[in-house]
This record gives sequence, structure tokens and C-alpha cells, in this order.
Amino acid sequence: MAEFCLPERQNFAIHFLATICLSRGLDAVPPVTAALTSGIEPILNPVLAAIICGETIGPMSLAGGVLVVCSVLGYSLSQIKQPSVPG
Repeated sequence: MAEFCLPERQNFAIHFLATICLSRGLDAVPPVTAALTSGIEPILNPVLAAIICGETIGPMSLAGGVLVVCSVLGYSLSQIKQPSVPG
């Protein structure tokens, strides 16, 4: 499957274009959707690279993925506001 991977210069151009599209898209969606997209994007990159380009996901990549997921989840949970109880 490695034949789908592009030379380095084309990868840079595609990454640059993808980053611009992602930034524009995040401006156009509700905050919850933007937060979910931003949280999932770093996880999907190595997974898609493994699927499309045949790269291997090493232990450090897995640890980084777990760290990102735990951080996003922890931050999201810390931002949940408890309903105020009249009293």
C-alpha cells in the first residue's frame, strides 16, 4: 500500500492545504464539533498513515495517543458546569 504515499514536497503541499481547510472548517462549525475534531485529529493521523502508507505504530505513538485522549477528556470533563442549586 506504500504506493499511495507521495514524495516529501507533495506531502508538504497537501499538509499545508489540509491545515488551511481544517482551520476554515473549525471556524464554520459549533464549538463542540470543533473541540471533537481537534481532539480526534492527532489520533487519526498515525492511524491513517498506518492504514494508507503501511507505517507501523510504535509504543511511543500509542503512548502519545493515550496522552492526547486522556488530556482532551480530562479538560472536557473539567469544563462541565454543575447546575446551580437554588437555596
